[in-house]
Amino acid sequence: MPKNAKSILLFFREAVFLPATAVLLLMLSSDPLFSDGTYAPQTDDNALFDNLLLKQSFMVRHINNRDAYTTSPYLLALMEGRVSEERYDIDLGVMVYKDRNESGAVFNQASLSYLGDAFEFKIGKYVRTLGVLDYLSTINLLNPARAEFFDDQNINIRRIPLLMAGVTYYANDQWRFQAVVQPYNADHQDFTSAYLNFILDAFLPSYFQSLTAGKGSIDQINQEIFLPVYNDSISPALNTNIKNRYDASSTLNAEKAGIVIAAEYTGASANYGAVWMNRYSEIPYIEVDQDLLDAVRIFEHNEDSSQSFDDYLSQNDLDPITKVEGYRYNQYNLYAEGTIGSYGIRAETSLRDKLPIINEYSWLSAVGIGIDHKNGKIYNDLELQWLHTDSNGENIYAAILATKFDAVEFGDLKLSFDNYLLMGYYNSMSEITWFPNITLSRNGYSVVMQYLASKEKPQINSASIIVKALF
Repeated sequence: MPKNAKSILLFFREAVFLPATAVLLLMLSSDPLFSDGTYAPQTDDNALFDNLLLKQSFMVRHINNRDAYTTSPYLLALMEGRVSEERYDIDLGVMVYKDRNESGAVFNQASLSYLGDAFEFKIGKYVRTLGVLDYLSTINLLNPARAEFFDDQNINIRRIPLLMAGVTYYANDQWRFQAVVQPYNADHQDFTSAYLNFILDAFLPSYFQSLTAGKGSIDQINQEIFLPVYNDSISPALNTNIKNRYDASSTLNAEKAGIVIAAEYTGASANYGAVWMNRYSEIPYIEVDQDLLDAVRIFEHNEDSSQSFDDYLSQNDLDPITKVEGYRYNQYNLYAEGTIGSYGIRAETSLRDKLPIINEYSWLSAVGIGIDHKNGKIYNDLELQWLHTDSNGENIYAAILATKFDAVEFGDLKLSFDNYLLMGYYNSMSEITWFPNITLSRNGYSVVMQYLASKEKPQINSASIIVKALF
């Protein structure tokens, strides 16, 4: 797998940048397409292609806010192939990419499916979806989203395929049962920084700023020396400390494998399902020094936290992290989908027996509802979600409204518009994010112009453009 930066850039110059630059010219071409948008091979003998489907995706995403998105542009080239026979399917995808963290080449997906008379067995690296909600699902946990291309139509791009094995048994026309085993993969289960941000990055800089506010040269020293040193050195060191204490063992661990059992009933007008999962923790339990934790909680209520902070500083061991450990959890889920008149209705509910809160575990319950409706040329999909943590009685509310307009055609060119409105409410703080998209496309080629606007985090506001070529 090539990791050399120069070779990656050369590849994208030949495989991505040149096709992207030529998009407007290619839109004027008239090569025949398959119904899914892939190009038909130009040959008189198509027998060789009866059982083989090839698909190639080339994408460049440039974001103008280089302060928040320092590694833009994001690049991706995915070559996919499927061989289908009477009893089995073989899927393979090779990806070359540059994302927020690194660049390289990987087997994006590689799986074998065997089709029996009443069952299907699949093993390999692939995407498996659970539940019925599109955006706010608490059940669809097996494959994390790929942040740079989270809204792409190709599920192998939108989500990251992971190694697993699953069997589906079709008891009759109404009932089907699924079982999935998935090895724990630490590469995509790192959430330790959430605790670091909450306890330390949110408190210590503010505490020192409050001590030196309005004190002239001392405040200047704090702003120009302590805070940069904290952000560049202290905080990363503490994060490393947490990760070193958390024994993920390896990037792929069978002993920590997750198990999922699901049953679904298909009725005349609605589908119903139940899912039980037992998984190793995505989020480790982290225990913070109690004196430091007390100082944080007192400080949050605008009270004097100096005594608790002094108690912390008087200890011989000033390590703020006293324990980091993994754990297994059970999650019980129900879902249903159906229609009421011209409205589609979807619902999910879940109950998780362990979620680490600061220095304790909590139950987590969730309820999500989705309503979609097509009115003339406008399609709306509204999803609402409520989350509740039992130990501290906290409630989190989230909503997303996706609005999509039918494309307007100008000959072979299509112009379409869609918009995502995201809303959240927690602890008296509300967040609203607006994400409109305008797409110009012809056959397998498209240019997407986007804008992201956030109420609470204006520093991430940005315009972006995506150039796509699908063969």
